[in-house]
Amino acid sequence: MESTFTAYLTQNCVLLLLILFIMLFKLFLISDPMVTRKMIHLLTGPIYLLTLPFYPLDSILCRILSSSLPFTVSLLLLFSYTFPTLQLSKIMTGLMSRGGSPHELIQGPFFYSFLVALWSLLFWDSPHAVFPILILAIGDGMAAIIGYYSTNTLPAPFGRKTREGTLAFLLCSFLCELLFSYYFYSKFFFLNSSILAVVGCVMEYISPPIYDNLAVLFSSTAITYALNWS
Repeated sequence: MESTFTAYLTQNCVLLLLILFIMLFKLFLISDPMVTRKMIHLLTGPIYLLTLPFYPLDSILCRILSSSLPFTVSLLLLFSYTFPTLQLSKIMTGLMSRGGSPHELIQGPFFYSFLVALWSLLFWDSPHAVFPILILAIGDGMAAIIGYYSTNTLPAPFGRKTREGTLAFLLCSFLCELLFSYYFYSKFFFLNSSILAVVGCVMEYISPPIYDNLAVLFSSTAITYALNWS
């Protein structure tokens, strides 16, 4: 029991240090709200996954404690949207919105944190959680940041897509899947990782911006089951 709560406290400290790093990055280096927002999107999911092995076993208590972190973030986003004039709400809006509107908090950021919490609670460190969350965080995050600075646009049904952003999604998702497959399972899944990267990229490309998190996560999870990846 003691080791479980030690893992929980360690996980909290790691993620708090990450948020502090991003806040300092925004303050002293790049203040562009889109970049800092996507840095949170890009880094929090993978770092959260890396902390799951801190827990001594896969138990209901461990799942609840660990998933309570992203779930608390989703509640905090709802709180900030509901009470936008509070100082905490202004900080959250500054970190996680593109244009400074509190309404943006209950779109992509809320879905992201809530889905990470739900998937880790349901699937823990199985491929059905690890790789969909990774695709959602790394693929979408890199596509947005790289695509933001690209002028080579591609025809897409919703929003702005670029050639470099799409390639970044594919390549970064695939490489990170390989790294995390070795970290969690001590082996590389080349074929499965490539299939998942392609499917996630296609779903992100054809989905409306508000619902791309849902589309990428659900489709990626379905693929892990179709591939019998367990």
